[in-house]
Amino acid sequence: FCKHALSIHVVNGKGGSVEEAMDRQLMALILRESGQYKQALEQLVQANVVLTENCGAGTIDVALVDLSIGEMYMALGRYDEALFSYQRALSFFKLRYGEDHTSVAHVYVRLAEHYAKTGKGSDAKSYCESALGIYGRQTVPHSLEEHATGLTELALVYERMNEREQALTLLQRGLDILKSVPGHQNEVLGIEGQMGVLYYALGRYEEAFVAFNNAVLKLRAGGEHKSALVGSLLNQMGLACLSSNDIYRSIDLFLEAKAIFEEMWGIEHAYTLAVLSNLAGAYDALGR
Repeated sequence: FCKHALSIHVVNGKGGSVEEAMDRQLMALILRESGQYKQALEQLVQANVVLTENCGAGTIDVALVDLSIGEMYMALGRYDEALFSYQRALSFFKLRYGEDHTSVAHVYVRLAEHYAKTGKGSDAKSYCESALGIYGRQTVPHSLEEHATGLTELALVYERMNEREQALTLLQRGLDILKSVPGHQNEVLGIEGQMGVLYYALGRYEEAFVAFNNAVLKLRAGGEHKSALVGSLLNQMGLACLSSNDIYRSIDLFLEAKAIFEEMWGIEHAYTLAVLSNLAGAYDALGR
């Protein structure tokens, strides 16, 4: 449908219009979600050219596209070009909204991610702290959703830098915010799963089990009983039990996960084989 829309612009002689640029941004989003980052980047660059010609370089639409271009460069490992795009967007947001706007904080998060990926931990931490400073100011207008998203994204940066306790703190803050806002079930599930992984990495197996279990209970309450996500969470719960020496419970969880994966993908799928390996370890621990 998006390709068809773009072809209509050409047929009607409206190539190079703002409407075409908007459709190219949509196409980039579709391509990004399917992992086609190079093609998504091409669409964004074309959209940027069109918007600059129609609206001028110093506009909000161009700055937002610059930000998206930076994200595509990051996905492609082209870090210097990503940095340039982020800095362009940052300059605009600061000039337009001031130093304390949430748009500025959002770019700070992207810059923190950039420096964490390129091994510059001190720079990454500096941008993390700048973003947290903005999110933490009561005088800064932002939605609860923006606040929670910013905190969870920063948690990923801290996790990359192996500062797991700080990551957990931020995830808990984001979780508390989203629990107070209706309609964010998927985001809550994602955060609880992420917290479970961090608890497990820290050797806090009981807390990991609780986090994974909370996510499973929510999924099942919503009618989702045999999905890949449920199977993965059950497998993680089994690992947490195995690590805390609750072997019989771990076996039950591995068997449940195994049944889900076998039904979905068969016995030879990588997920099924991984659960079978975990199950073998649990039986071995019991001398079976």
